Parts: sequence; C-alpha cells; structure tokens
Amino acid sequence: MNKTLILALGSEILTDDGIGLRIACDLKKELTIQDEPKLKYRIDFASALTGSPDLLEIIKGYDTLVIIDAIKTKNGNPGNVYHYSLKNYKETFHLENIHDISFPDTLKLGKSIGLKIPENVNILAIEIFDNLTFGNTLSEILTKKYSEILKKVKKLVFVTSAS
Repeated sequence: MNKTLILALGSEILTDDGIGLRIACDLKKELTIQDEPKLKYRIDFASALTGSPDLLEIIKGYDTLVIIDAIKTKNGNPGNVYHYSLKNYKETFHLENIHDISFPDTLKLGKSIGLKIPENVNILAIEIFDNLTFGNTLSEILTKKYSEILKKVKKLVFVTSAS
C-alpha cells in the first residue's frame, strides 16, 4: 500500500502564514470521516515550522510527500493554489531558509545517507495576503475563500497521492 504524508508548514501566530496548518487539520477530519474506507493508499499528517533538514526524520519511509505551505508572489491573487513538483520547484515561505540547505538538497542528503525518501514530492502553495501580522485568524480575504481553497487542496491531494 502506498504511504502518503501530508506535511503542513507554517506558524499559527502569523495570520495567513498558518493556512497550511489549518487546511491540513480540516483535511484530516474530512479524509478520516468520508474517504478513508475508499482509499487505496494510507495518508498520514504532520506539521513543522520550516523545511530544514530536520524534516528527513519526518518524511522518511513515505512513497508520496505532499507539502502544504504559504507563498506570497509579486502579483499573486490571495487564495490561489499552486502545484509544484521538484521539476518546477519554487521556494515557498518555509522551504527556503538562508541558514539551511535548500529543500531539494535536503532530499538528496537523505537519499545519500540511505533513508527511504519519497519519490513523489508535491508542493501545494497557497497564495496569502498577510504573513507579518501577529494573530491567530486568517485575513478577511482568505477567510472568505477558505472553503474554496480547502476544496482545491483536497482535490490536488487525491490527484498527487494516487499517482
């Protein structure tokens, strides 16, 4: 049975920065209740603050890794959901860190030391509005679009986990 890990990155105390954590929490509730009996693969959930090499311990042993993180692009529309693979990889807020090695290099490191690293890696990046204000609620614009975002992410999780 294929094992999938949904890894949410972000901080719950920086408004929209925690959207990945919220989405993963709601996905876990929905998948457990509605979809689990129908799945041909196992889905586990985890969360972290950053995409540092510490993630190797969390992601080892999985076939598929789906990362849910926040992103803020120059002309982005808050609520958009972008799907990246390692082939078209783009740094998201927590997968970039000037003090650590890059996320792709982290995966290479894991393989080089003999860890079973997921072959199928997908990054679902949610365009946000505010990641600088302290607060435990989403911005108004993301709150309004939340159910739409959740639906898009859920669909992408199914597509990426089944491949």
